Amino acid sequence: MSKVPVIDLRDIAMTYSMSSGQKFYALRDIHLKVLPGDFLAIMGASGSGKTTLSNIIGFLSRPSSGNYFFLGENVAKTSDSAFSSYRSNEIGFIFQDYLLIEHLSALENVALPLIYKPELSRPEMLDMAAAQLKQLGLGQKLHHFPNQLSGGQKQRVAIARALIKKPSLILADEPAGALDVKSRLDVLSILQDLNELGVTIVMVTHSSQDAMAGSRLVVIDGGRITEDSPQTRRMRFFPAEATTKSNQNVDIVLADFLISKGVEQRPDWLYVASLPLKAESHTRLLKSLDPAWLSDKSVRMVLQTRVPIASQSERVVLFCLAAKNYDILKEEPWLAPFLDEMVSAGFSETEAFDAISACEKAPAEVIQKFIRIENFLEHPSARVRATAVKVLKKSELHDSIAVQEIVEKLFRDPDGRVRANTLEVAVELGASIPYLQHFGFEKDAHPRVRVAWAMALLEAKEYDALSEILVPMLESQDPGELKAAAFVLSSGRGSSLVYVLRKLIKSNPNQLYLLNIIGETLERAKARQVV
Repeated sequence: MSKVPVIDLRDIAMTYSMSSGQKFYALRDIHLKVLPGDFLAIMGASGSGKTTLSNIIGFLSRPSSGNYFFLGENVAKTSDSAFSSYRSNEIGFIFQDYLLIEHLSALENVALPLIYKPELSRPEMLDMAAAQLKQLGLGQKLHHFPNQLSGGQKQRVAIARALIKKPSLILADEPAGALDVKSRLDVLSILQDLNELGVTIVMVTHSSQDAMAGSRLVVIDGGRITEDSPQTRRMRFFPAEATTKSNQNVDIVLADFLISKGVEQRPDWLYVASLPLKAESHTRLLKSLDPAWLSDKSVRMVLQTRVPIASQSERVVLFCLAAKNYDILKEEPWLAPFLDEMVSAGFSETEAFDAISACEKAPAEVIQKFIRIENFLEHPSARVRATAVKVLKKSELHDSIAVQEIVEKLFRDPDGRVRANTLEVAVELGASIPYLQHFGFEKDAHPRVRVAWAMALLEAKEYDALSEILVPMLESQDPGELKAAAFVLSSGRGSSLVYVLRKLIKSNPNQLYLLNIIGETLERAKARQVV
C-alpha cells in the first residue's frame, strides 16, 4: 500500500500583478511530492522562487492557481480558519533568525505553541517543553533568555519549539544560514537525527554544503523546478563536540568516514575545509583528496580557507596541492609569501621531503616563481638534498652563474646519493668530462656515483675511460656491481656498445662469468632495441 504524501503540489503557480498591468510569475508549473520520512533540501539562488514555494508549503501564502494536497486533502481553496489551523498544528517552523521572543525564557518560548491546546495546563506545557529542550542538550539553559544564548543554542530552542506540537512536517528556512561552523554542524546533525526517527523535513537553503544533509535535492530556478532527484552527495553530519565510545574526538571519526567513502560520495571538500577539525584530521583528509575531484574554484577555496590557519604538516600537503595547480597560483599572488615561508630548511625531514617531491613533479614555472631551492639544498637530510638536486635544473638558478658554485659545493657532499644526482644534473646542463674530472669522480667508490660517472662517460663517448670503470665492476662478481655494469652497458647504443664489449672481452679472455654477463647484457640491450 503506497504512502499518502504529506505534500502533493500539482501545477502550482504564483503570480503578481505589475504596475504595467503585466503578470510576474514567481512560480509556475510546480509539481512536487513529499512522502512521510523524506528529508527534502530545496536549493536556489536569491530570487529563484524558493522562499515563495516555502511560504506556500507552510500555509503562509495561497497559490494563485493549482492544487495543494496536504495529507491527501486539497487545501488550496480551504477557508482562512482551516488554512490557519493547518499552519498552527501541522507545520513546525524553523527560521534563520530564530524568531524567539526576547522577554520569554527558553522554556517559555518552546511551550508557547501549546497555548492553542486548551486541554493542557500550564505545568503540563512547561514539563513538555523542558523534556524537549533536554533532548536537544539544553537542560541547563531552561531559564535562560535569548540574549543569554549563543546562535547555535537559540536555533536549538527554535527546533524544540517546532517539535513540541509533534507536527506532520518540519519546515526549516535556512536553519544554519546565520550560524558559525560549529553551530551549523550541530543543527544539521540534529535535523538528520530527527529524520532518522521518522520526522519529515523540508529544508530551504542556498548552500550546496547544507543541502548535503538531505536525502533528496530539489533545485528551483526562475520559478520552476529544474531538478528533483535523490541526493547523491549526501553526507552524515556530526556534532562538533561529540565523542566516540573510545573517547576519540569526532573529527577523527569524520575524517575516517569521508576517506572511506571517497569516490562513492565525493564529499564537498570546500565544506570539509571549513570544518573545525583538529590539524591532523585536516592533514589526513587533504592527503586522501583526489585532485580529479576538484575544480579550480575548489582548489582556490581550499587554499584560501586552510592556508592562514594550517599546521606545518598540513601546509606541506597544501603546498603539494598548490604545486599541481600552477594556473591557480598565477592568479593568487597572496600565496607567494606563504610558499616562500613554507619551503624553508626549518622543516622536518618528512615534511621537507614531501614538499620537495611535489616540486619535482611541478612545472618549471612553479619552481622558478615560488621556490627558493637553496633552502632544500642546504637541508640536513641527505634524501631531501638528493631530491632537491633533481629539481635544480627546473629552477631559475640553472641559467645563472650561481649554479656553478652550488654544483661544485654539492660535488663534495658527504652523501653519495647527493653527489650522484648532482653529477647527473651537471651532465644534463652540459658539464664537460675534463671539468668533472677535477672533482675526482673517477675515484669515487660510492656505487651510485660510479654508475653516474659511467653514464657520463658513455654519453660523452669516452669509451676507453668507461671500460676502465666497467672492468673492475664486472670482475668483482658482486651482484650489485654486475647489475650496475649491465645497466650502463644496456644504456649504450649501436657501435658504442659493441666497442665497449669487445674491449672487455679482450681484457678478460678467460673469464667465463664475464661472457655470461655480456650475453645477458646483449639480450637486454636487444630487447630495448639498442643493438
